[in-house]
Amino acid sequence: MKRLTLLLICVLFFMSACEMSALPQSEPTQPPHEDQSASTEPVEETRYQPHTPENLKAVWLSQWDMQRVYVDQSKQRSENDFRVRASEIMKNAVVDGFNTVFLQVRPFGDSFYPSEVYPPSKMAVGEYGREFEYDPVEILVEAAHKENLSIHAWVNPFRLMTTEEMEQIGPQYAVKKWYDSDALRGQYLILQGDGRWYLNPGYSEVRELIVSGAKEIMERYEVDGLHLDDYFYPTASASFDAECFSEYLAAGGEMTLADFRRNAVSELVKTLRDTVHSASADALFGIAPGGNPDRAYSSEYADVFRWCEEDGFVDYICPEIYFGFEHETYPFDETAERWSKMVTASSVRLIIGVSFHKASAGFDQYAGSGAYEWAKHHDILYRSLECAAKIENCSGVSVFSYQYFRTALTGEVPDFPKEEREAFMKLWKQVIFPASVQTDGEM
Repeated sequence: MKRLTLLLICVLFFMSACEMSALPQSEPTQPPHEDQSASTEPVEETRYQPHTPENLKAVWLSQWDMQRVYVDQSKQRSENDFRVRASEIMKNAVVDGFNTVFLQVRPFGDSFYPSEVYPPSKMAVGEYGREFEYDPVEILVEAAHKENLSIHAWVNPFRLMTTEEMEQIGPQYAVKKWYDSDALRGQYLILQGDGRWYLNPGYSEVRELIVSGAKEIMERYEVDGLHLDDYFYPTASASFDAECFSEYLAAGGEMTLADFRRNAVSELVKTLRDTVHSASADALFGIAPGGNPDRAYSSEYADVFRWCEEDGFVDYICPEIYFGFEHETYPFDETAERWSKMVTASSVRLIIGVSFHKASAGFDQYAGSGAYEWAKHHDILYRSLECAAKIENCSGVSVFSYQYFRTALTGEVPDFPKEEREAFMKLWKQVIFPASVQTDGEM
């Protein structure tokens, strides 16, 4: 009996072993030994690559677009809330077909980031005299790069705050020291009829301050470039820098006042470009002058002709050609073609700036007989884009501004100017610069 029981146990054990061998085997939790060494080697991460000037599709993200995003109830918005909104802004920029953002960081001699050179802007912290609780520009740069967007820091070089605002900022900033100085107020910074103070670039100390601010940006943030707008000398009046120019003549200078001013701006421009390239070989330096090159040259003392013809001043020029096709003196197509012919330096790219502002206003007071063109037609920006795409040396287009595509605070698409925007978008997402899409003007 015992032998029979033992035999039965052996048979059952054998059958159980056979069934177990027939079951599918689970995957090992570790790869085979010979592969384990490979799994421990570092994996190279995909690095963000900035966009070159070719096929640049940019949007200006201005202080007016962002003011309600930075500030909530007269103080800096909570960091977590800001991070969410910054991420949505950049995601929506991609959805709307942009690959580059020109982010305004210094509109009035103030700063949208914690700076040692310029005071915090009231548009970023709620009022002058306050400090930052966190760095919003750092967050915006990170959010842009996460979406594979290039982001350039956009500064206004000369325009400052009002008298009331200057009184509120701390004494540690150079602009306040100059304002408080009886000797330098009226020399380094000049009060203008619009109620704002302006820096006088005729002095090397003033140019050095502007360069210091640019260097701070380039060293602190992984921005893809530095961008200047069209505010240079605010007046043609000789009284603006009379003493500065007199000092120049007394030292043996022979330039006219106009050439003296243009030379001062060009010296600043060249130094800014060198500063940008010293910080990053891949970074770009560009300027967006007014679309009328004659006015930029003669009234604002921006030597756009020289910057377009000579290497060493800008990597790209982005004229703000905010004109319609019926503009009496500067129609869009003729003006764009003129800028195209001006750009002859091998290192300079042409980016054309367009704006939805007049589409929204429906009126251009300087257009003469074409003053109401924007009210009569709702495809002017489409035709502007079509025109730019046919210019052989046009490397891209920049659009003013974000608010005409999205409300930065909520991401909502604005109702107006709906027809103009929808017409523009039909071509915007498919055109490639230099143009590879044939356009025929049909809507």
